[in-house]
Amino acid sequence: MPQITNHNIKKMQKALDETYFTAASFNANFPDAGNTFAQIRFIDNTNYVFTFSEYRSQYKVEYTPASVKWTSTFATNDFDDVIKSLGKWAENIRNEIIASTPFYQEFENLKEVLNKTIDERFANSAETFTREEIEALRVQLNLLTEQFEALHNKHAITEKELAKIKETVENLKEDVKHFPKKSWYRSASQTLLNLASKIASSKVSQEMLEAGARKLLGLPGQTGQ
Repeated sequence: MPQITNHNIKKMQKALDETYFTAASFNANFPDAGNTFAQIRFIDNTNYVFTFSEYRSQYKVEYTPASVKWTSTFATNDFDDVIKSLGKWAENIRNEIIASTPFYQEFENLKEVLNKTIDERFANSAETFTREEIEALRVQLNLLTEQFEALHNKHAITEKELAKIKETVENLKEDVKHFPKKSWYRSASQTLLNLASKIASSKVSQEMLEAGARKLLGLPGQTGQ
């Protein structure tokens, strides 16, 4: 039988289930002998491993990928620290998946295009928006929010992702009243692309944010067109 209690096994499984991937994306093994209490692998990439063991009368946690280095290792006397580290590990996996996709490089290329377009279009850095332009942009941003609410209703993005998108759009709507055109367009386009590069649950949502950034500047559809 496992070396840790069923209660604590359930706590670990619950922590995995509360991650972006849910417990179904992990293969958890709880050995009945040795120093290792639990070893968990990400099913879609078995190089991503979380190990919970005993070392010199302390709990030892080691997981890959970590936040900065490839592997993180620490010791603790508090089992709650083990539970918290499961969430950190899952978030690191998500970030690695996003950074390794071809779509990520497309965003980097598009950032360069947008910056060049802004520099060419707005020679006067102090030029501000008219009331009519502010209202038109607010309408455009409201429509973008409605599109993402529809995606959320279809379970294509998470509640957390929708909340972040709404917060970002509201900030952009507020800034447009105060920022010069050049500063606002640069900030808005880069902010939407940065947000898009961090959303992994739906390519549709990534493309929608990219389209939103393009539309703000009147750019054509796909990268390279």
